[in-house]
Amino acid sequence: MEQMESHPGNPFVGRRLTISYIPILPVQHLRDYYGRVAQLVGRFGEYVHMLQLGYPENLAQLEIEESLSAILQHTPNLRGLKINDRARTDDDDRLRDANPNIFPRLVHLKSLTVLTKSQPLIRSLVEQLCDPQKM
Repeated sequence: MEQMESHPGNPFVGRRLTISYIPILPVQHLRDYYGRVAQLVGRFGEYVHMLQLGYPENLAQLEIEESLSAILQHTPNLRGLKINDRARTDDDDRLRDANPNIFPRLVHLKSLTVLTKSQPLIRSLVEQLCDPQKM
């Protein structure tokens, strides 16, 4: 990622970005990793049209939502989004109260795939990200 930070233009030739994880990493390393991903997308997110994100089961659902929000705020031209969230769902009720509207409306989004155990996350993503006229 450090090499990409000095890139002068669009580093994503196919306008696709896939972010996966290493499940054996400790939680703090995962937090740092997704923080760096958010920085990278903050710099180059406008070039991304297709985004695939994977989250491991050892991150809490609230942390995943905050990471998603930080990343998606910088992808205004996103047309396709796939999220694979393997997190625990034990904090779903708190989640809705803490973050009622944290996702941006993505007006170009045409495809959304969410693999998760969290029904509140699915509802929030569909209600907040999707433009009903385009989906």
